[in-house]
Amino acid sequence: MKSAYFILILIVLCFLNVFCSDQLVVEEGNQNIARSGKYVLYKGEKFTGTLDAYLEPVDVVRKTQYVNGLRDGLETDIYPDGRTASERTYSKGKKEGTHKGWHENGKRRFHYEFKNDQFDGESWEWYSSGELYTFGKFKEGRAIGRKIWRKSGQIYLNQVYFHENSFGLPGSKICKRVKGAELDPKSEERNL
Repeated sequence: MKSAYFILILIVLCFLNVFCSDQLVVEEGNQNIARSGKYVLYKGEKFTGTLDAYLEPVDVVRKTQYVNGLRDGLETDIYPDGRTASERTYSKGKKEGTHKGWHENGKRRFHYEFKNDQFDGESWEWYSSGELYTFGKFKEGRAIGRKIWRKSGQIYLNQVYFHENSFGLPGSKICKRVKGAELDPKSEERNL
């Protein structure tokens, strides 16, 4: 009796594997891929499947799931060594949920929260060293607060937003120069 259940489960799994693995995977350069406004088309029809694209400037392969021509599901960027560079989720073409990214060295790069294609929740970014770069808080696309840090860890900007106005001081006003801590003119920090 147990072997009959086991065989039945194997048959069901094989059946599901055959019918669920028919998702179309197409590369960006494919001559059958076209764009029409916000839609991706394959052979003139709204594309459903996975579109793979090589993004040369950042040296990653992007795998994006589409349903009826719109991004829908997971979009993943992959470094040449196979590690994940970023993960983003879409629903009917709109950004949804948590979007995460990692630097090539494996340290966190960003963490964004979206709802209905707008920032909603927290937004974090990190330097490749792992030090915090920015933090922001959003509600329905509107900024509530924002902080920016220099690579040294020194706060550069600290602002709160209320009724379209910002309160707080930009870095040039809150970051008093410490004696003996003059910046090297060639330092990257001077550009922050």
